[in-house]
Amino acid sequence: MKITIVAPVYRPSMGGLQIHIHEYARQFLEKGHKVSIIVPNLKMPWLWFNYKQPKYPKYEIIEDIEVFRLTPRFKLFWKIIHMMINKLNIRGAFRILKLILRDNIEMSWGPWVYAEKMILKTNPDVIVLFAPFFRIIKDCIKIRTKYNVPVVVLPIFHIKTQRLEKYIVKLFPHIDIICPSTSMEKDFFVKAGAKSEIFIILGCGLNPEQITYPLTKHQVIEKYNLPSGFRICYLGRIAPSKGVLDLIDAIEILFNKNIDVSLVLAGITVFNTEIIEQRIKNLPRNHQEKIRIISNFAEKDKHSLISVMDIISLPSLADSFGIVLLEGWINKKPVITCENSPPGEVTEDAGAGLCYASGNPAELADSILKLKEDVNLYQKLAQNGYSAVINKYTWSNMVDHLLDAIDKI
Repeated sequence: MKITIVAPVYRPSMGGLQIHIHEYARQFLEKGHKVSIIVPNLKMPWLWFNYKQPKYPKYEIIEDIEVFRLTPRFKLFWKIIHMMINKLNIRGAFRILKLILRDNIEMSWGPWVYAEKMILKTNPDVIVLFAPFFRIIKDCIKIRTKYNVPVVVLPIFHIKTQRLEKYIVKLFPHIDIICPSTSMEKDFFVKAGAKSEIFIILGCGLNPEQITYPLTKHQVIEKYNLPSGFRICYLGRIAPSKGVLDLIDAIEILFNKNIDVSLVLAGITVFNTEIIEQRIKNLPRNHQEKIRIISNFAEKDKHSLISVMDIISLPSLADSFGIVLLEGWINKKPVITCENSPPGEVTEDAGAGLCYASGNPAELADSILKLKEDVNLYQKLAQNGYSAVINKYTWSNMVDHLLDAIDKI
């Protein structure tokens, strides 16, 4: 079968979405299918207004997968947007854009690339869209209508922080399969008007047999100068929208109770990471020394880093699943997530962590303390998480479910 993946990003890049796309592509290939990938020629398409982003080859083969990169249109328009943002900041620029474009601002979101000709060039038997934006969805639906090529969508949608626009709802009848990451995400789309029979819930996965530990525990502590104590780790984009401020406030509560804990924030820094850095600078010096930001760790060191942590916390509402939960569980670390969120649903289903109310750092601090003091609870949750990954959350399982569904279209 010829599978054409249409996505916002593909290598070189980093992050949960990119891992998701790469693993599906690799699994399709390993199961004997021909895979082509079509993406905008941008490192970070959600920052499409930064026209100075590095560009990559228009065509290349990566690990036996054809990658086609499309050049965004209207470069002058993006240059003007970039200038506005430099002058006004992002929020000010979007206020002006909202006035100019009115309700069409969301339809303009993402780079304007025209993918129809390139998709047809790959001669697909099925089109798989990841986290699609308007322009790309429209082209894929056009091909489905004209040439009867099935369209499968993996929304990877942040239901707590994103708004579902009317133009996406209008396209629901033209999509053959929608694969949300959780039942919460499915319910979100069903309430918006999608038919429940077109849904298959697929989460994330790992490849447990491929996990390596290039560093010993002593080496990783030394290399990254990790603070001592009961270590709580956050892995991901270091941004306020990810709930990191809750973590800092919770740790400060425990510091003030003289509890021997420390906090490690590991991931990429973004334009508003400085808000988090400033919050840490406002703490007493001896408390600052127990918090470590690692923005430059090597991907190959990730599991070595996790192995020396005690808890993995994902206090985010802006995640559709949270692959870091699986990375914690395969290392037998319990997790703490927000209740009534997709990561919270995944945590509760696996029985492998605790949940707290977002915006309530005191409750988060209590959860950390409970896991620190109750060894039996800690070990039970850790083992449940490990079993969930081994028995359910592997990339091979996820892709097998999707291919079975595609065969039935």
